[in-house]
Amino acid sequence: MLLMFFGCSGWNIQQFNLMQEKGWTMNGHDARRSWNAGRSVQPPLKLLWSYDASSATGSPVAANSILFVGTYRGELHAISINDGERIGRISLEGVIHGTPVLDNSIIYIALASGENTFQAVDVTNGDMVWGKKLGPIETSPIQHNLYLYVTTMDGHVYCLEKTTGKEIWKYSIPNLKGQKNIHSSPATDGNVLVFGCDDGVFYALDARTGNLRWKVQTGKSILGSPAISADRVIIGSTDHVLYALNIADGSVCWKSDFGGILYSSPAIAESTVVIGAANGCIRALSVITGNRVWEYRASSVVSAPGVVCGNIVYIGTLDHILYAFNIQSGKVFWSDTLEGRIKNPPISWNGMIFVPVEDKYIYAYVSNNENR
Repeated sequence: MLLMFFGCSGWNIQQFNLMQEKGWTMNGHDARRSWNAGRSVQPPLKLLWSYDASSATGSPVAANSILFVGTYRGELHAISINDGERIGRISLEGVIHGTPVLDNSIIYIALASGENTFQAVDVTNGDMVWGKKLGPIETSPIQHNLYLYVTTMDGHVYCLEKTTGKEIWKYSIPNLKGQKNIHSSPATDGNVLVFGCDDGVFYALDARTGNLRWKVQTGKSILGSPAISADRVIIGSTDHVLYALNIADGSVCWKSDFGGILYSSPAIAESTVVIGAANGCIRALSVITGNRVWEYRASSVVSAPGVVCGNIVYIGTLDHILYAFNIQSGKVFWSDTLEGRIKNPPISWNGMIFVPVEDKYIYAYVSNNENR
């Protein structure tokens, strides 16, 4: 693997204390993929800075004063949260589709091509700690305690020990239909690991052993990631239906038909789940009953989850609009039109909203009430 460092001051992460406080360290914020920042960011927002990554990017991670984001050119960028200046850039051997996992001074990166498609890199010096040949990966790994979980395009699911990369277990999708690619990033509560597959099946594995616990067949491929809320797993399918399943046995608690393809993933705000569909339908439902709380019709496709910040959920669309909805009422408190399609989800950290925009920009917003 080739590591290269750029910028006026080189790659100097040592000046930042990554262990100071917990950040937004993985796709969906946590291993349950709640997309809940746990802190309010009240609209209206003002643009603090924009960053040109020179390539399409995935969703970033953040801790303390640094934002990390992977690009389709196979680069990992480190950006100062305070002013949007580049701190450094690492060039890797393959495309980065998903979101890395940041664990103190180690960042775990999944690649869609190359030899070692899953790598642990020390961000303080750029050295590769370990690398694994897992095949092409277009999803986002997660970390729970000492373990990393990742799904591959070859239809495999791995549990790895985070310090050494040692394989704890591996599960392979049965090739019954010839569609065993996995575009759905996994989620876990520590006991059960859940994910969807292109074969339309939603799988639940024992997180400790990798043994199959249960599976549920949906009507079409599952491309989005699940979210876990208490004893429920919420997952959308391209069959237009959002499913709430009992995490213990996979029994269906409720279903909601959106009338459009669900590429996106759900976001959880206490007892409410919010998700958008390809037909522009953005809907909030009760996690317990599936009853509709509110619905909004956007003018374009929603392909990415929103981020929950207190009583607000921020959701982007392919017609360049970032919306701020009140969780309880669905009222649009604020919106902004950006310069590109919002295909990947925004995140929130330290009172800020970071929005990746196709083809190459990241926008950083703060509340108008914040003095920065």
